[in-house]
Amino acid sequence: MSSQANTSKLQELENHCKTLFDGLNFCIAGGAVRDTLVGKAPKDYDVFVFTTKEILEQRLKDAGIDLDEREDRNPDYSLADSIVCGVEVQFMVRPETSTVDELLRSFDWAICKHAWCDGRLVDASWRSDVPEAGKELTLSTYDTPEHSLVRGVEFASKFDMLLSSETVRLLVSLIQAKAVKEYIDAADVKEAKRTAVADLSDCYAVA
Repeated sequence: MSSQANTSKLQELENHCKTLFDGLNFCIAGGAVRDTLVGKAPKDYDVFVFTTKEILEQRLKDAGIDLDEREDRNPDYSLADSIVCGVEVQFMVRPETSTVDELLRSFDWAICKHAWCDGRLVDASWRSDVPEAGKELTLSTYDTPEHSLVRGVEFASKFDMLLSSETVRLLVSLIQAKAVKEYIDAADVKEAKRTAVADLSDCYAVA
């Protein structure tokens, strides 16, 4: 853990959620925990609640939190966005997971396999990576959704990390197939050129 890590916001949010989700198990997981560990300010926090979509929706409604009705949201995972404890929070559910361990195993990128639960960082050192410049990003599986794969470009740019040759190969094929052009445009791939992701430069010109 970075000496700059300040976990007070994680704890504050967890305390708030204990009241909100009384009787339900939950954790804060993903990028917010990772960014906290390396001393970066998270853009938002993902709270995963281990229950059914219907129960979580009702709890959120009872708390006066509006459900996320955006068309581009994942209807199975992200149920609401709200400002809680002064930060943006996404309340999420993954029906196929019932424990923190199962949740972290379901994440594609190793640098996202971080969670905060019961007032502490979940011990996931055997399966998670801490962002480090020059280090190679690790995918749990190469059988991963296209949008998750392209997020690797964003991670590489954000943390000055490297993409494996296999990840680059998959990204090249996606770009050439124009399968994720809109997502790639939004991800600001040009900025990623300043990192080792420059191996992709020959493909950026693909219309």
